[in-house]
Amino acid sequence: MKAIRVNGFDDISPDEISYYKMVISNADDVWLLHHPKVGLGNLRAHDITEHEDGTITVKPSIHITAQKKGEAVSVHGYLTKGKWRNC
Repeated sequence: MKAIRVNGFDDISPDEISYYKMVISNADDVWLLHHPKVGLGNLRAHDITEHEDGTITVKPSIHITAQKKGEAVSVHGYLTKGKWRNC
């Protein structure tokens, strides 16, 4: 499934996997990933490779857990050159 690079939080579509780089002054930039099943996750603990076409590859795998309606939900997968693959 293709993930879409967006410019920021306001550009996230609730139905698509998307990612963006949040620029923080006087600190390292932070990549964030939105997955429709769980919401927004921080990729700070991952190694990110940004490719010439604007896509990214994230290592190791991404695991995001959230509470939705009192229930724990999670996603686990890989983002390689902007393509999401479930584990």
